[in-house]
Parts: sequence; C-alpha cells; structure tokens
Amino acid sequence: MKFIELLKQGKARPEEIDDYIDKWHDEYTGNDTLEEFLGMTTQQYNEWA
Repeated sequence: MKFIELLKQGKARPEEIDDYIDKWHDEYTGNDTLEEFLGMTTQQYNEWA
C-alpha cells in the first residue's frame, strides 16, 4: 500500500515518510518515480518537496 493511503487511514505517521523514501532507494526495483511510489499527486509532491 502507498504511503499516502496508509497516512490517510491512520496506519502511518507523517514522520515515517523517510522510511518509505529509504525503501524506494534501497529495495524498490520497479519503475515508479518517488512521487508515484509514495502515492502522491504532482501537487502534493511539489508541496512536500
């Protein structure tokens, strides 16, 4: 499940985003961008970044 979905369901906390980013860098082998991997829209990603 994407980070944003977990966040909305209360199953993740905002400060855990770094763990998901580390997972994308270290373990993820797909083709999703970080934005897609986290489940963010372009606007959400730009605001976060």
